[in-house]
Amino acid sequence: MSDCSFCKCDNYTLSCQFETCPPVTCRIRIKFEGVCCKACPYNVTAEDVVPVVPPGTEIDRGRESEITLDLIMMYSYNVEATSVAGQGLWTTRLWMAENEDGTGELSGTVMEEALTEEQQSQGLEKNPRGVFSIEDIRYRFDLTGHTCEEANFICAKFNKGPNPEVEKDYLPFIFRAIPTGKVLTGCVKNTFCKAASSNPVVSDLPCSSPVGKNITHGARYHVSECYYCECENSTLSCQFETCPPLTCRNRIKFEGVCCKACPYNVTAEDVVPVVPPGTEIDQGRESEITLDLIMMYSYNSEATSVAGQGLWTTRLWMAENEDGTGELSGTVMEEALTEGQQSQGLERNPRGVFSIEDIRYRFDLTGHTCEEANFICAKFNKGPNPEVEKDYLTFHFTAKPTKDVLTGCVENTFCKSVTVTDLDWERGVEKTRYGHIILTIYATVGTAADSSELEGSGLWKMNIFGSENMDGSGKRKSLKSQILSADDQSKPLISPGSRMHFIGISTSFPIEDVGCEELSYLCLEFESGPNPSYTFGTSTGEDSLISCKAEECKGMRQFSLGGVGM
Repeated sequence: MSDCSFCKCDNYTLSCQFETCPPVTCRIRIKFEGVCCKACPYNVTAEDVVPVVPPGTEIDRGRESEITLDLIMMYSYNVEATSVAGQGLWTTRLWMAENEDGTGELSGTVMEEALTEEQQSQGLEKNPRGVFSIEDIRYRFDLTGHTCEEANFICAKFNKGPNPEVEKDYLPFIFRAIPTGKVLTGCVKNTFCKAASSNPVVSDLPCSSPVGKNITHGARYHVSECYYCECENSTLSCQFETCPPLTCRNRIKFEGVCCKACPYNVTAEDVVPVVPPGTEIDQGRESEITLDLIMMYSYNSEATSVAGQGLWTTRLWMAENEDGTGELSGTVMEEALTEGQQSQGLERNPRGVFSIEDIRYRFDLTGHTCEEANFICAKFNKGPNPEVEKDYLTFHFTAKPTKDVLTGCVENTFCKSVTVTDLDWERGVEKTRYGHIILTIYATVGTAADSSELEGSGLWKMNIFGSENMDGSGKRKSLKSQILSADDQSKPLISPGSRMHFIGISTSFPIEDVGCEELSYLCLEFESGPNPSYTFGTSTGEDSLISCKAEECKGMRQFSLGGVGM
C-alpha cells in the first residue's frame, strides 16, 4: 500500500480504494510524508477592509454604548488564493477616530479584540468575488468626555490571528496585504452619533462627593488609589478597581497606581527568519523580498506581555556561514522593521512564540554569486529607546543561554544561478521520402562548477540558424527557434561543473540554403528558457552561447534517402 491507497478486510474479503486528489491551482505545491495529495499553502492576500454599520444605528454622545457592525475584507482572487479553515484565524481591532486614516483615536473607544472565538475561527471560502465578511460584530465603547464632532470615523483593523491553528497543520498560512499593510485598516464616516438637542433641557449637572466636593459632569473623582467615583448628570456612581492576578515574584507598587504590577519581561531563546516558499532571488543584482521573523521566548511565571512604541529592532544580512559570519557587502539592512513593526505588541501565550510578518528586505547582490549568499540572517533585539505603555515599569529583555540565540540564519535556497562555459555539437542530415530535410543534433554544454543544482520546466532554449560569420554575428537566415523537446527543455542540472548532453534533437531545416554565397556557417545557440527561475550567464558574459561550423555549398546536390553527413 501507499500514501494514496488503503485496503480493508471484511470477512475474508479484501477491498482496496485509491484516494483521488483534487486539482490544485497554485505554483508551489507541497508534498508531505504520509499524505497522498500535494497541496497549496493557505494563502490570502488582502486588498481592502471596510467596516459596515447597519442603517438606523444610533450612537449617543458622552456615554457608554454598544452597536453591531459587519466587516468586509476584499482579497486577491487568483491561482495562489485558497480557502482557509481552522481556529483563531483572524483578529479585528475597533476604535473611533478624528481622521479618515484612523489617526486621532479616541480614548475609551478602542476594542483590541472585537471578534468572538467563533468569529475568529470563521472559515474563508474562496470565491470569484474575492470577498470575505464577518457579520454581527459587537462593538462596545465609551464616549464619555467626547463629542460627536470628535468621533468622526468608526475604524477597523483586520489581520491574521496571532496564533492561528489551521485545519491542515502541516501547511503554512501566508497572509499578506497589497500594496501595503495600510489596506488592513478601514474607516467609515460616523453618521450615527446624535449630538445634543438644541432644545433647552436640564442636563450635565454636577455631583456632590461624599466629602462635599463638587464634581463636574463626566469627571472621575478618586477617593483612594483603588476607589473612584464618576459623575453622570448629578448622579454619582462609585466602584473599586479590581486588580488582575500576577504570576511574577517581584511585584512593584507605584504611588498613585492601584494595582501592583510585574516589570515587562521577555527572555529570548531562539530567532528564526522565515522566507515564504516560491521566493526567488537573482544573483548579481538589486532585489527585494518579504520575510517573517519568529522569536521564541521563555513562557514562565516571569514572562509578560509588552506594549508600547519602538519596542524592537531587527538587522538583516546575507552571509557565507550558518552562524552569520562572512556577511556580504550590499546585503546589510541595519533596521528592517517599519515603525509599526517596531511597535508591535507581544501578547504572552503558552506557545512562547512572537512573530513579525511581512518584513521588507532590500539588498544588492551586485558582485556576489548565489554560492556566496549561502544564508539569510536576522538579529533581533529590544529597540534602542523603547517607550513601554506603562512607563513606570522597567522593560527587561534577556537572551538564554547566550546572546548568540538572538541571531538566526536560514539556508538561502531561493537564489539559483547557472553559468555555461562552452557548446560543442555535431549534426546529421536526412532527407525524408517526401523531400523534407531533417537535421539531427548531438550537443553537449559545459557548466561552471559554481553553478547551482537546478530542476524544473522550460529551463533551456536552443536555436539553429545560418550566418555569414564564424561567431554567428551579422545576418541570420532561416532561424529556427527552440528546437528542444519539452523533456530536453526540462533537463535537470544534477552535477554543476559537468556537461549536459542533448542527444538526437530532430528538426526540419533548409540546410541547402547554408554554405553558399553569404551564409557560410551553420550556428547553434544555447540560452535560458523564456521564464527562468534562476540567473543564466555565460563564461563570455554574453546572453547566450553560440557555436558555428562551416558548411559546404551543396547547390543542387540531392540527398540520398537515409543518408547522413557528419
